[in-house]
Amino acid sequence: PYSRAPGGVAIALADGRVFAGGYMENAAFNPSLPALQAAWASLLMAGADPRSVSAVAVCQADGSAIDHIGVTRDFLARLDPAIGVRGVT
Repeated sequence: PYSRAPGGVAIALADGRVFAGGYMENAAFNPSLPALQAAWASLLMAGADPRSVSAVAVCQADGSAIDHIGVTRDFLARLDPAIGVRGVT
């Protein structure tokens, strides 16, 4: 609510499960929790294998001050460049 930069991520696994997370910020902006990190934590807590990620969708507000799509693409490119990331504004 402070940065007016909402964002969300959905991670699809090869077995059909989907894990979602939203951008969470605090009043001081530090620390804030990126949407990908929230979804990734859910994936890991469920005991899912991160190597089974098949696709990721990211949404953010048009003109957002925070580039949730770019951050997500950068992280996943390092993990596995073959993972498809779809960004929606």
